[in-house]
Amino acid sequence: GGGGGGGKYDRLRHRGWAGRGGGTGYGGRGGVAVLAVLRGGQNRPFHPTEEEKRRQKAVEATASTSLVRQIKYTEDETDEDLSCSDNDVEFEPFHVKQKAKLENKEEIITKNIKTNLFNSHVTGALDRNKISDRQALRLMVPLTVALGHNPSSLSISRSTIQRRRKEARKEHAINTKNTFTPKYPLVVHWDGKILPFVVGHGKVERLPVLVSGDGEEKLLGVPKLEAGTGQNVADAVYDLLFEWNVLDNVKALGFDTTSVNTGKFKGACTLLEQKIGHDMLWLACRHHTMEIILAKIFCLCFGASNSPDIPMFKSFKTIWRDISKDKYLGLNLKEETETFVGTTLSTLKYFLTENKSPRDDYLELCELVLIVLNKPPSKIHWRAPGPIHHARWMSKLIYAIKIFLFRKQNSIFNLTKREETQLQRFVLFGALLYTKVWIEAPLAAEAPKNDLNFWLNLKKYEAIDSEISIAARMVLERHLWYLSDELVGLALFSTEVTSIEKSEIGIGMEKETDKRQIRGNTSLLKNNVNLGMFATKRSLKLLTIFEIKDSFLNLPPEEWPQNEEYQQGRDRIKQLRVVNDTAERGVKLFEEYNKLLTYDEEEKQFLLQVIEANRKTVPTETTKKMAIEAVFSSESS
Repeated sequence: GGGGGGGKYDRLRHRGWAGRGGGTGYGGRGGVAVLAVLRGGQNRPFHPTEEEKRRQKAVEATASTSLVRQIKYTEDETDEDLSCSDNDVEFEPFHVKQKAKLENKEEIITKNIKTNLFNSHVTGALDRNKISDRQALRLMVPLTVALGHNPSSLSISRSTIQRRRKEARKEHAINTKNTFTPKYPLVVHWDGKILPFVVGHGKVERLPVLVSGDGEEKLLGVPKLEAGTGQNVADAVYDLLFEWNVLDNVKALGFDTTSVNTGKFKGACTLLEQKIGHDMLWLACRHHTMEIILAKIFCLCFGASNSPDIPMFKSFKTIWRDISKDKYLGLNLKEETETFVGTTLSTLKYFLTENKSPRDDYLELCELVLIVLNKPPSKIHWRAPGPIHHARWMSKLIYAIKIFLFRKQNSIFNLTKREETQLQRFVLFGALLYTKVWIEAPLAAEAPKNDLNFWLNLKKYEAIDSEISIAARMVLERHLWYLSDELVGLALFSTEVTSIEKSEIGIGMEKETDKRQIRGNTSLLKNNVNLGMFATKRSLKLLTIFEIKDSFLNLPPEEWPQNEEYQQGRDRIKQLRVVNDTAERGVKLFEEYNKLLTYDEEEKQFLLQVIEANRKTVPTETTKKMAIEAVFSSESS
């Protein structure tokens, strides 16, 4: 019948020898034909003699060796191990032929495995998952056996694994550098961090350097600095830009607003402009600016402290499990807060609706503010208090709101009247003004308008808390980066700026320029101030730098959204990164792998390139389908 010899001879079809597609084994149609020929005729019925039955059993005994057994055949075994007895010599050519086929098949498979076992996908996965060479050995030996291969025939010793991984890392890093040829303007980001030495004790300054543009980002390297000076930072950034051949592409600088970066004469930004040979746009991290403001208000409310621990927060963390989560109490809001409450609620609800995957801490902050403003979400996700990091001021606001919400559970957590007053001042500012500007900070096109509105709202906040209002304004006025004449043009692409305001900016672009004021012109801040007052002819530089054609300026602002050149510019500005989360990701990556897999400095840089690429192609929460697609898409690219 169909695929076998039929009848009692079906048992001759062996799993390792059965004919595939009518092959040459005894179990397929070809087997029947061979037996018929041996009997002297192809068409007469085949009735084996006792001698033939004996031979047949010998064949079966040989054939019953599994495919794994056949693959394990090594040079130490002789031909007799797989051949028939001396009495079966007439069958030897057939078995020799079969053995040769099997060995040839094994040789092809083994050769393929040896060639591809440590390709970029495998080494990338091993590196990303922090698997050492010895761990890889312990993993691969049983894995190759499970897949039906002989590990002794493969080069998977620890030293071989180490060598192949080193080669793969270097090859990937060199190829990545050679093929990275962006055709769009770039922003270079950096952020210094003191980290432990790769080997031994002590610490060293590390500087992750990345570039971004048109929605993409690329890690260039994480060099170590002898000291975190502006000169060392500028030199390290410049060297990497030169090494990656992107000096001509970089048009803007993304940085935290520390004196090392922003110093007038010795700051990294100034020195980097001098090394490159022309002015750049200064995109100060908006989150960093907001953190400086919140830090000022925290110290104003609670007093200055150099300690990383805040006793009130530390105590609250220990009793969190005892808190009755359904017994919370929001702010007692007065009439003068209505305007602030309305705009904040609108912003947060939009953010939670439109942002499909917000960061956990952002999501928690938004939900807590809604609760404390007496507009809780339908389902509240209470999260246990996290670590108290001295440099993360948003986490302090989250802590403060939680404590304030449960302030009346005196039997569990008893606050003094003074502490409750301190909390209320801090939480009220955070909920009414701060959270909105923090959440909207990454929006480049909205930055000028948001900063101006923040300043105006702080003026109005004097009616609620004049001390906080004045203190916050003083900090903000030192950081009007996005109200400078170089960056105010971002507002042309805003969805919140009115057509009248855009016209005023356009008119302002005809004014003659004055001296360069990167931090903005505070003298323009008055009660009747508008965005157009900050614009000059220098504002057109923004469009030139980001390769945006300015012909749309000849049209009424109402018609801009239908203009193709305006649309292209809007899309580019929408993807512009004005918070330094990009560099922070570089810091986190190096922290994670600082003391893992290799101690060699050059190879560490190669390793970072491999891990970055793997993370881009294979998501953390991946599925089998996604992992397969990632492999094949990179193969075809």
